[in-house]
Amino acid sequence: MVKAAFVLLLFALSYTAAFSQVSKTDSIARHNSVLVALQTYQNAISGNAKVFNGVDYVNPLAKKRVKGHPNFESEDWMEGFILYEGQLYENVALQYNLLLNKVLIENVQSHATIELSNNLIGRFGINGHTFVQLPSGIDAEPQDMFYDLLYDGGVKVYVKRFKTIKETPDQKVMVTEFLEKRKLYLFKEGRYIAINNKKAALNAFEDHKQEMKKTLSQNRLSFRAMPELSMIALGQRYDELVQ
Repeated sequence: MVKAAFVLLLFALSYTAAFSQVSKTDSIARHNSVLVALQTYQNAISGNAKVFNGVDYVNPLAKKRVKGHPNFESEDWMEGFILYEGQLYENVALQYNLLLNKVLIENVQSHATIELSNNLIGRFGINGHTFVQLPSGIDAEPQDMFYDLLYDGGVKVYVKRFKTIKETPDQKVMVTEFLEKRKLYLFKEGRYIAINNKKAALNAFEDHKQEMKKTLSQNRLSFRAMPELSMIALGQRYDELVQ
C-alpha cells in the first residue's frame, strides 16, 4: 500500500511538472490530483509505519528558564534511522533526550513530538552514532538504557551518554542548566568493564599493556582529554594483536 501510494505521488508530481503550461482549469485539476496523491501517501504511511505510533511527548521543563538543551548534540531534529519492533525505518527525524533517556520522533502529518517505547527499539542512529541496548543492565543501570557503540570489533567500546540538571538563581528566577556526562565501557572476554580513567583502560588490556601504552603515545592521544578516541584506538590495536 505504501509503495503504491508513493508511486502515485511521484506520477502526479512528474505529470504536473511536465505539463506546466496549461489552462487555468486544467492547472487547478492537476493541483488537486497532487494533493489527493499526497494525502494518499501520508495516509499509507500513518497506517503502516508503527514507528509513528507512540505517546505524545510532554516537556517537563517547558515552563522553566533553561540554559542549553537536554538532547544529544542538537535541540533540532536530526535525520537518522531506527529499528522499531523489528522493522528498520530510515530518514526519520529524531531527537535523543539524554535527560530522560527517551527517543523522540516527529509525526510527518501533525509535526507533533512523539515519545517512543524504549523496549521496542532495537537500535537507532543519529549523526553517525549508533545507539544500542545491551542484553542486561551494567553497573546497576536500567536495562532500557541506550549506549553509543563507538567500536564494534572483537572487543567493543560503548559510552553511556546522559545529562543532569543544575538549578541556580538568577535575579530571583531559577535557571535550569543541562550538564552532559558520560561513562565508558569495554566489552572484552564476555564481560563489561567500566573505564573511568587511563589506568583502568590499560588494566583492561593487561595482556598487552605495554603495547597499549605505545599506541596512545604514537597517536598522541591524551586519555584525559580524548577518552573516546583513546578507547577506539586501543580497541582497534588490541584486535590487531590478538587476531
